[in-house]
Amino acid sequence: MRTLITTIAAALLLAPVLCTAAPLPTADELRSLFIVENPPLDPHLFGALLIRNQLDVKPDLACDLRKAHPTVLIFSDQEGGVVRNLKNQEAPPPAWDAAAMTPAAFSAQVERAGKVLVNACIDVDNAPVAESWLKDRSYSNDPKQAATIAARFAEAMTASGVAPVLKHYPGMLASCQPVASLPGFQLRKGSHEVENCPGSAADVWAMADAFPLNAAAPIVMLSNRIYPGVSPVPAVLDPVYTQHLRAAGFKGLVMSDAIWEVSNRPQVVVQALKSVDLVVVSLPQNVDEAIPLILAALQSGDLNPADMRAKLDRVAAFKAAAIARRKTSPVDVLNHVD
Repeated sequence: MRTLITTIAAALLLAPVLCTAAPLPTADELRSLFIVENPPLDPHLFGALLIRNQLDVKPDLACDLRKAHPTVLIFSDQEGGVVRNLKNQEAPPPAWDAAAMTPAAFSAQVERAGKVLVNACIDVDNAPVAESWLKDRSYSNDPKQAATIAARFAEAMTASGVAPVLKHYPGMLASCQPVASLPGFQLRKGSHEVENCPGSAADVWAMADAFPLNAAAPIVMLSNRIYPGVSPVPAVLDPVYTQHLRAAGFKGLVMSDAIWEVSNRPQVVVQALKSVDLVVVSLPQNVDEAIPLILAALQSGDLNPADMRAKLDRVAAFKAAAIARRKTSPVDVLNHVD
């Protein structure tokens, strides 16, 4: 009898613990894990990605979006050279000029370009390219030199008040070639963004370890490439790459590249969230389609609820800091003149 009483007492003591398990995230909380390319925006989203044709048509679009949705961060790609979304503005040096510039001159131009982005209401610049072998966009085909210059870019962009993004982890091998199809996925028709990169696992991890993770870059973007020496699926869909990043000491945010280049299926978003903190999708409806599947995956254990809560905490902390760092732009001042 004493044993039975002891067992019942122990069970009662455990009951409150079982009842106080962390609740699953709400749909609105899960929206904070998404960056969308096209409006309309939801105020719970993490960010909006603006591309060149949007800013060409409406140069003040970012400031207008910030005014309407002040809790949404604005992203754009302003690498300099062939990738620059703000025209007729000073941009970072093109990759082909960087190696010939003094470190001081390079940093000064990046910082000036960053201030242009601040005035245009851009919070995050999807740059620099920290990998080698990417034609007209890599700073060098020597991974160490490419990393050195990318770190310089990241530090100068941070000093200007804009958050940089190191891309595209784990990098590009000289062997990489675009693929037209990938079993089990729906690659965007005509896209050359998904590549197959033959090489040993040692080659891939050596390349990854050259990334300047100690630079002032709070975000790393995972590649859509496939490295068969490591995994048969795109890097963005295999947690092994993020695990390597974390083991190397990176504590910032991990984001996807444009996930629609791999597939628009919501199941792919669920798989990506095993690796990344933020998923870049094309349309708000992609978010709406993915959320029920994310919740189901959390309930089934296919997604780890504790890991998801950690992601939500990381993105909330980053967003709060980014919003606090904002300065009033000239466009904002003009909009408030009576």
